[in-house]
Amino acid sequence: MCVKGVRLYKFRNFSMEELEFSEKENIIIGGNGFGKSNLLEGIYICGSGRSFRTRAISECIKFGEKTGSVSLRLQDSSSIRVEILSNSGKNILYNEKKLKRVSNLFEILNIVYIGPQEIEYVRGSPSLRRELMDLSIMRQEPGMSSTILNYARLVKERYFHLKKLASGEAVGGEVYLDVLDERIATLGGKIVRSRLDTIDSIREKVSDTYRRITGNEDKVEITYHSSFPIKDKEKIPEAILDHLHSARERDKRYFETTVGPHRDDLMVRLNGFPIREYGSWGEMRSASFAILVSLATSSLEKREKRPVFLVDDAFANLDAARKKNLAALIQENGQFFLTITEKEELGDISPEAFIFELKKPGKPVRRENG
Repeated sequence: MCVKGVRLYKFRNFSMEELEFSEKENIIIGGNGFGKSNLLEGIYICGSGRSFRTRAISECIKFGEKTGSVSLRLQDSSSIRVEILSNSGKNILYNEKKLKRVSNLFEILNIVYIGPQEIEYVRGSPSLRRELMDLSIMRQEPGMSSTILNYARLVKERYFHLKKLASGEAVGGEVYLDVLDERIATLGGKIVRSRLDTIDSIREKVSDTYRRITGNEDKVEITYHSSFPIKDKEKIPEAILDHLHSARERDKRYFETTVGPHRDDLMVRLNGFPIREYGSWGEMRSASFAILVSLATSSLEKREKRPVFLVDDAFANLDAARKKNLAALIQENGQFFLTITEKEELGDISPEAFIFELKKPGKPVRRENG
C-alpha cells in the first residue's frame, strides 16, 4: 500500500497544503527549518499514530492554533485522517470512521522511518533495539500490540508492588507477586518468541543487505541476547517464571524485575566482533540501514504490505556509492520519500521521481524533474 497524497492542516509550519505523490520515489528539497521533516512527520503520524520527534503530539499543532490534522489518501482510494488536539489527544479515522485502537494502523500501512540518528539502533541503548524489534512485531502481527503494552504495564505494577512489600503496605503480599510473575512470564514468553522468529527470518537478509549497501564482502550477524538462558523455544514462559523465582530476593532488594524481554538486547557483530565497540561510524550506519530495510521487507513478505520508507536526511555524510546502493535497494522494495538540502546530494534521480522544493518555510512546490 502506497501513499498517493497528503493534506496538512495547521500542522507544524504548514497552514494548509495538499500534495500528490509518486508511487515510487519522492524527493523533498529545502533548507534547514523549511519543513522537510515536518512533511515526513505528518505521513508517519498517519501510519503509526505517533510522532518520531515528540511524545506530546500536541506540539505538532501550528503555533497559535488549537487543533491541527493530517490526512493521507492511499493507493486503494481509502483514507487515514489524524485530528490532533491541544490536550495531546488525537482522533484517528480510517475512511472517516474512528479506529478503536492505534495498532489498527499497522494493518493498513507499513511505515518505516529512517532518520539522521538511525546509527543509535546499533550504537545506542538496548532499549532502542528492543523498541525496534517490537515495532516490527506489531507491524507483522497487529495482535501483539496489546501483548507488548500489557507486559509493560505488568512490569510497572510489579515495581510498585515490590516497593509496597518493602514498606509492609502490599495487599496480597507474596501471593500477588506470584500472580504477577505468572502473567509476566506468559506475556513475556510470547514477546521473546516473536522476537526470535523475527530475527531468524531476517538473519541472512541483514548480511546480504549490508553487502549491497557497502559493496564489500563483510559479514553482519545479529543474535538475540536474553536475560535468561533459552534452551527450548517452546518453553520460554516456564524459563522466565523459573528465573523470576530465582531472582526474587534480589528483585525485592532493588525493586527491579531483572528477568524478561524488557532486559534483553539485539547483538550486532561485524566479521565476528561487536560492531558498537569495533565498528567505524560508516560501518555502524550501514548496519543500521541493513537492519531497518530487512525488517521492513520481512513485513512485506509476511503481510504483503509494501513498505513506505521515510528517509529523513539520512544520506548525509554517506559516500556516493553507498547513497546510490541504498537508494536502489529501497526503491526495489517500497515507496520512497527522501529529504535533502540540495539536489546534488543524491546524484542521478529517476525520471519517475516527483520532486518537491521548499523555497519558503511550509510552502512546498512541485517542480519538473530535470
